[in-house]
Amino acid sequence: MSGDPTPFGARSPGGHPSGALSPADLIRTDRSLGAVLGRRVDGSFEVDPWGFDADLMSVVSRMVPTLGVRVSGGGRVPDGPALCLWRGRRTGLVQLLGGLGAGTGRAVRFTGVPDVEPLVGVLRRFGGVGGDPADVRGLLRAGNLVAVRLDNTHEFGEAQLAGVGWVGEDTATAAGSPSGGGVAGVAGADRSDVGVDEWLPDDVVEAAIDVGVPVVPVVVHPPRLWSPLARVAVGVPVPTRTRFAPRTMAEVASGVASSFGSLR
Repeated sequence: MSGDPTPFGARSPGGHPSGALSPADLIRTDRSLGAVLGRRVDGSFEVDPWGFDADLMSVVSRMVPTLGVRVSGGGRVPDGPALCLWRGRRTGLVQLLGGLGAGTGRAVRFTGVPDVEPLVGVLRRFGGVGGDPADVRGLLRAGNLVAVRLDNTHEFGEAQLAGVGWVGEDTATAAGSPSGGGVAGVAGADRSDVGVDEWLPDDVVEAAIDVGVPVVPVVVHPPRLWSPLARVAVGVPVPTRTRFAPRTMAEVASGVASSFGSLR
């Protein structure tokens, strides 16, 4: 399923139409435990077009305080739709969803759901999608906050950016500091010299540019012996449009790199 899908959202398991459900509707809905249970009993709970069950997620999110997550820069997350590019261990997804969800009061949609039953159905209930760019575009158009992990193929690498350090677990970039219009971590570097846009997942960033939503860099730091709380660090959002026109992929990539470079 991709794009602006209908199979999941045509009707909820209780038979309630949900194709027109928006993030604003989700926020306005009474999520008290009594209301959630009541909708479960009478079958009026909603499931959106991608399979997301907001009531189920609201119940699970009540456990967020037990996750031990600290969020820095949470106020930078836009109120409207945005693409969140995050870096960290795969297990950091739990901290990301819990931290940003609690900090913003919004459900965070995420990619990377494997097409394996019954896992795909369960993860879709909690906001996941497979990662098809059309799914990302559709979620952004519907007003969602969408998180996409930068895996090993979407990182600064020595072969791509010789001498440029990627943002480490607790450090900024290793080589120099940003200057002028260059790339984070490279003094005086020109993005055309290092191919900074090569490490980005082009397809999903292009979706953000197409929809005109900002890109938000995030790093998830795991708990440490000396720091038992996981930490979600939010960078400065990067706009994908100027006042009059979309920005290029290279411009967005350079801004994202600089924002990641400022995170610690």
